[in-house]
Amino acid sequence: MGVKPKSTVLPRLLTIALLFVAVSSMALPASAVKSGQVCKKSGATSTYKSAGKTVNLRCMKVAKKLLWVKVATTAVKSGQVCKKSGATSSYKSAGKTVNLRCMKVAKKLLWVKVATTTATTTTTIKSTTNTTTSAPTSTTSTSAPTSTTSVAFVAGESCSSLGASQPKPNGSLECRKISGGGLRWFSLSTSPAAPERAAGSYAVSACQLTDQRTTKTPPSMMTGFPALTTNQPLTGALTYAVIPIDFSDAPGTYAPLSEAQSQMDELAAWTNRISGGKITITYRTSSTWTRVPSVSTAYNLARSGFGLSLAQDALAAADPSFDFTGISTVLFYLPRTIEGVGEGFNANDGGNGMRISTNEGVIRFWFGAGKYFYADGRTVWSYWAHEIGHAFGLIDLYVRSWASSAPPPMAGFDIMASQDGPSRTLSSWWRFLLGWYNDNQVYCIPSSALTQVTVTLVPIDRSTDGYKAVMVPLTASRILVIESRRREFYDVLFPVGSYGTIAYVIDTTIDNGDGTSVLQVPIGHSTIWVQGSGPVHDAFILKGESVTVSGITVTLVESDDYDTVKISK
Repeated sequence: MGVKPKSTVLPRLLTIALLFVAVSSMALPASAVKSGQVCKKSGATSTYKSAGKTVNLRCMKVAKKLLWVKVATTAVKSGQVCKKSGATSSYKSAGKTVNLRCMKVAKKLLWVKVATTTATTTTTIKSTTNTTTSAPTSTTSTSAPTSTTSVAFVAGESCSSLGASQPKPNGSLECRKISGGGLRWFSLSTSPAAPERAAGSYAVSACQLTDQRTTKTPPSMMTGFPALTTNQPLTGALTYAVIPIDFSDAPGTYAPLSEAQSQMDELAAWTNRISGGKITITYRTSSTWTRVPSVSTAYNLARSGFGLSLAQDALAAADPSFDFTGISTVLFYLPRTIEGVGEGFNANDGGNGMRISTNEGVIRFWFGAGKYFYADGRTVWSYWAHEIGHAFGLIDLYVRSWASSAPPPMAGFDIMASQDGPSRTLSSWWRFLLGWYNDNQVYCIPSSALTQVTVTLVPIDRSTDGYKAVMVPLTASRILVIESRRREFYDVLFPVGSYGTIAYVIDTTIDNGDGTSVLQVPIGHSTIWVQGSGPVHDAFILKGESVTVSGITVTLVESDDYDTVKISK
C-alpha cells in the first residue's frame, strides 16, 4: 500500500488561531475611547489626541449610565470657585492624589478636599452565645470577599470647610469643629427619632430654686420660683391690639400692616415655639395710621422710657374707632421714618401701677419700638419679645453697670440679655421657671447625689420629645444648667458651623440687671464677632470639650442630631 501524504489543513488552522489570539491580546490604542462612549469603572481615566492636543477623559455617571466625559486639563485647587454642586476633580500633590468636590460653603460654590476611604463588606456570624461583626474564626464562614469603594464623605473623618454640608440618604453631613480645633464630618438625619431618656433624674422640685433676692427691683419680676401669676398669663390664648401711630414730623406714608404683619407673625411664632405651645397670640388690628396730637420729639423719648403720655395720646386717638374689649396689651407700630423715639417706649411691669383706661377696659402693658429697631440687623419683633419677657415676669440678664471690653456674662445667648444678639431664644432656666418645660424635659440631679451621669439632650428650640436641660443645684441659690444649641430657629444668627452645649450658672440672689446668669466658657475660647451685636462669648462646648464648675465637670462626649453630655465630679 502506498503512504498517504500528510495533511496541511491542521497546521494552517493552528497558525490562524495563534495569530487571532495575538491580535486579540494587543491593547487598543487610546484613540479607541471617545467622549460619550460607555465605560465600565467610575473614576477610570483615558486620553486621546485631537488636532495635536491631548483630550482627557474620566469615566463618570451621567443620567444613570457610566460614560466617558471630557475633563479640564487645568488642575483645580481647594478653595477655588466651582460651578456645579457635586462635581468632582483631583490633582497630584507630593505624589498623592487629592480629591475635590464642588460644595456650597457660606453661600458660594467652592472646590473642597474630600477623603477617599476603603469600605469593606461586614459579615455577621451568628453563634449560640453572641453576635459579632469581627472577622469570623468559624470554619463555616460565608463572608463575601472584601471590596473597596471610593467614598467622598464619611462621618467622623476630616473635612476642610467649616459649615460645609453634603447630602446623604435620609439626611446630610455637616463639617463642624471638635476639641483641639480639627474639623470633622457630623452625620445628621432628616427626621431623627427621639432620643432615649437617661434614668436617674430626681423630682424637678429638687431643682426649683427660690427667688432669694433681698431687694427685688421690680417686685413683679423674678429670678426663681415660684412663678409670678400677677403679670401676663403664662398659658392660654392671648389677644394683643396692634395700633399703628404716626406724627406730623413722621407721617405714615405706606399701608402700616404691609410691614407690621411680618413682625406680628414672628412674635406669635416665637412665643408659641418658646412656650412649647402653651401660649398662642392672636391680634386685633387697625389697618390705618392713628395720628397723635404732638410731634414725636415732644414726648422726651430720645432714648427710651415708659412713654406714658405718648401711650395716653395714642389710645385716646384710637379709642373712638377701636374695640379694646378683652385687651390688656397694646403693640404700637411706628413709621420707619421715626426720629423722636429712639429705642422705644413700654410699660412691661404689671405691678408698676400705670394703667390707661379705654372705653372698653384698662390697658396694663404697651410696647412701641423706635428708630433703633429699624436699622439693619435689628427687628421690631425681637424688641417686642424682650419686653413681653418682662411682662411674663423675667428680669434683664445684661449688666447695667458693665464697663469691661469683654462681653457681659450671658451676652449673645438669651433674648433677655439682648434682643439684638445672635440668640433670640429663651434659655432653659426661664422656660422651666415659667412652666413651659414639662417635668420630663428636665433632668434634675443635686450635686450631693452626683457621681457620673450621661444624658442626651435635644436642642432647646426643637419640638422633639426628650430632655431639654440638665440641672444641678450647687447650693440653695445657685444652679448649673446645661442645654443643647444649634444654628437654627432663634439661634440662626450664630456663625456657620456653630453647635454644641452651653453651661451657665443661675444665682437667684442677684437682682435685675446685675448678672443673674453667667456662661461657663471652655478654656481656650474667646469671643465670637456677630454682625449687628458685636462680640459675644464663644461658649459652645464642642465635641470632646469640657467645663468644670464647683468641682462638677461637663463634657460633650457625642454630637449628631442631639448632644450627649457626661456630668461628673
